[in-house]
Amino acid sequence: MPRATPAWARDDALPSRRVACYEGPVFRAIVLLAHGSPDPDWGAPVQQLGARIQAIAPGVAVRDVYLSHGDEGLAAALAELAGVGHREVEVIACVLSAGGRHRKRDIPALVERMQARFSALTLTLRDGALGEDARVIEAMAIAALGTVRTSSSSDA
Repeated sequence: MPRATPAWARDDALPSRRVACYEGPVFRAIVLLAHGSPDPDWGAPVQQLGARIQAIAPGVAVRDVYLSHGDEGLAAALAELAGVGHREVEVIACVLSAGGRHRKRDIPALVERMQARFSALTLTLRDGALGEDARVIEAMAIAALGTVRTSSSSDA
């Protein structure tokens, strides 16, 4: 029997219902901090995530930043956000696991350096990793199953 798609994952879900499933504080500015790659196509999913956040919550400023760009990538995003009046910025680690070196050491150290550099801003590093959120895991499972061929469909 197929599993029902959760309300928060349906395309027809109301934006307010999608926002309501997030239970943390509402930040007016978010930085999506991902690993990065020399290949510019690598960042497309992070950019799509940022666009989706802005579609759901149009008043939230979203910037995508990559560790591979060093301190200056985050510094440029924070300078831009501060320049338009933001004072609180949530940094979200766009990685699958909080168990790796980037989430345990590199990202907290980067945020700490940027907090010292941008003292007028309050930076908050969200706990954990985006990939560990149960809703993200559920969405990835649904997407993965969407590509699986069942034995009955492969026999046709």
